Amino acid sequence: MAPFQGPSRKELLKILRGWFGARKLPITLGQYSPQAVVERKGEEWRIVALRLNSEEAAAAGKAALASGGMWMPEMEWRFLEQAETIVSAGSKQELIAAIETMEWSWGP
Repeated sequence: MAPFQGPSRKELLKILRGWFGARKLPITLGQYSPQAVVERKGEEWRIVALRLNSEEAAAAGKAALASGGMWMPEMEWRFLEQAETIVSAGSKQELIAAIETMEWSWGP
């Protein structure tokens, strides 16, 4: 499986500015692996970091290998959980403004 590549800042802004932006949510961000998600909870628009539940991932990997199966790094992605909120905004426009000025670490 190829490494993960989420949308660039420019692509994300284009999606969010479109009339269908809310329908595309959640949007997963990251370079090489999923690292955060853009989502909407009620009126709150936010970007939330993802964290790997290493214990569950390790147990699943061990079980897969013990049963003669295989285990690849991207198989851990199903054990990603939401962690801290990176950006929280009261509207889509506020989120767009925050994305335009924030440090971007999820690809080009």
